[in-house]
Amino acid sequence: MEKMKCTECGKPGRALVCRKCYVVVVARANAKLAGAPGVATYVEAKAHAAALAECERTGDALRTFPRGPMGLVTDEARANPEYEAARAAASRAFGTLRTFNAWYVKTFKAEIAAAHAARCKRAAPAVAE
Repeated sequence: MEKMKCTECGKPGRALVCRKCYVVVVARANAKLAGAPGVATYVEAKAHAAALAECERTGDALRTFPRGPMGLVTDEARANPEYEAARAAASRAFGTLRTFNAWYVKTFKAEIAAAHAARCKRAAPAVAE
């Protein structure tokens, strides 16, 4: 029986992916499902999260339409095709962001907690005795 080579690192073995590369392959597959293809590390995921800031811009486009006294978009504005397009774009962007955030928080729970602890430790004022 001929030994196979790992598809990631080329190391000979008994499987298509060695144990070390398996974690990266699974992370990439999960990231692809979450709408972040090619993201396998925490640093890459943070960069991708920053790129998903388009959700804010699509929300800003919705805020430009006229609102009534209760803060709701008027019926005339809702009938406008531009409003429908802006609302659909905002809905898509928010759905992408929601899916990514669910995956990101679940996958990088320890890294997020460590970063938060470092920020809190750095921001804590010195206590005078």
